[in-house]
Amino acid sequence: MLEAEEGVVLRAYRCPAGVWTIGAGLTAASGVVKPGPGMVITPAVAKAPWYFLGLQELLAYFHPTVAGALTPAAVLVGSALIPYLDRRNLHSTKPSDRKLEVTLFSVLWALGLTVTFIGIFFRGPGYAFVLPWSSGFFFSL
Repeated sequence: MLEAEEGVVLRAYRCPAGVWTIGAGLTAASGVVKPGPGMVITPAVAKAPWYFLGLQELLAYFHPTVAGALTPAAVLVGSALIPYLDRRNLHSTKPSDRKLEVTLFSVLWALGLTVTFIGIFFRGPGYAFVLPWSSGFFFSL
């Protein structure tokens, strides 16, 4: 609530009561940090490079073990196992003969691209959800 009223200040300052304050009203009494002259903090959440934004987007929704270890492992193992799902026509070279595998592979990578694009275009300062057509883009090339 204090953050919404006063905002987040990344450089330590003396409040009107003469107490050193930083961030969203954090003082030495908070027990979180002991602000002092010249102290600077970084924003809590920064955007990852584009190739990690899909993983960062998953981390916003799931436990780190699920998003950071189990999901990437499932994607890699699942991608490696897709060719072994259909053993009917082993000598076929046409994708139309292996529709299940082509569909699974396409869906798997489409989901990965979806979370990456959400992380690129729909996340703004502080990793807040934004609409790019109303607030602009928050990334640089």
